[in-house]
Amino acid sequence: LYLKTQQKDRAIESLKYIRFLSDFTPDERIVVKEIADTLHSQGESDLAFQTYAELLKEKDLEKGLELVLLKSGVEVAEAVQAYDAVSDWSLRLRVLNAPKQ
Repeated sequence: LYLKTQQKDRAIESLKYIRFLSDFTPDERIVVKEIADTLHSQGESDLAFQTYAELLKEKDLEKGLELVLLKSGVEVAEAVQAYDAVSDWSLRLRVLNAPKQ
């Protein structure tokens, strides 16, 4: 809502609470991803990266969601030059996308 009314600073501040959360229910994960994407698009890539890192620590991610999180997470990690995460997440993405043998 704040972004639609050109109140970027208020929009970012209203989303920064995400830094205090680290455990997400399956239903919350896609909402948290959207928050991270919004933060990234508004120049808060460091916080977006931290959010993706928390999301990708979850052990019971559904494969489709994990693929989406990894793909977007790699883009954010590249933006903040977190090359260890880029490498790790890219490898996870390739393994998940590899054809079954």
